[in-house]
Amino acid sequence: KILPVTIIRISGLFIRVLVIYIFFNYYRDVIPLLPLSRVLETIVIVCSLQCLFFVCKSNFKFIINLHVIRILFLRGVKLWPALIFMYLFQRLDRFYIEYYFSFDVLGQYGIAVQLMEQGFLLLGIVVQSISPKLIYLKASPNEIRGNLLKLLIVIFLVSVIFLILGYVFIPYFIFVVYGDNYSLASDISKGMLFAIIFFGIDTVITQYLYREKKSLYILLKWIAMSIIMSVSYYVAYSVVRIESLSIVYIINYILMSLIS
Repeated sequence: KILPVTIIRISGLFIRVLVIYIFFNYYRDVIPLLPLSRVLETIVIVCSLQCLFFVCKSNFKFIINLHVIRILFLRGVKLWPALIFMYLFQRLDRFYIEYYFSFDVLGQYGIAVQLMEQGFLLLGIVVQSISPKLIYLKASPNEIRGNLLKLLIVIFLVSVIFLILGYVFIPYFIFVVYGDNYSLASDISKGMLFAIIFFGIDTVITQYLYREKKSLYILLKWIAMSIIMSVSYYVAYSVVRIESLSIVYIINYILMSLIS
């Protein structure tokens, strides 16, 4: 039932935009009020999803099972450190761009990365929608690996489609939303688009690692990628003096998929 969920989330975004618009037009000191827009958006989404649940639940029953809760908690605790290093990896590049360039370039770079992350999010939804049918099922190891290969092929093709669509439409999107002054963001994002293929490959393989409960491997991967990213930016901008903001970004995602 993804359609009503999508409508609810879009409605939440609309509420946030409306609240920000009201703040900027009727209040002088806007900055302290901006977090309130996020809070209101979350309240609207949570309440709406609760209503949707009660409408659609049919014969669903929620039973508290301490054994299941214990299993989920222990698995979650094992994956938590890896999650922290994953977010560190996804944010470290901003510090280096600001350090080696300027806040203005960081602003342009931030827009480009934000567009890439929306593509990553959409691709992740595709992977997580298909994974239960191909990876998270009771089957022999050979069958699981065969399904993994099928999923990799599908995600590769979807990634190529995203790449082509992004290359065509991102310049128009940035021009319409941000204007002429952000043409650098358009160039950066177009250069980054190849990373989406390697992100897709990494996401599929990581789903398999989750299935096999390889939490230590996942943690080591993200620790390694955080170190590699720091070294790559230092070498690229301090030693080699690379001017491109996209090439180091793509290299890091290639290494990420190889490590996975």
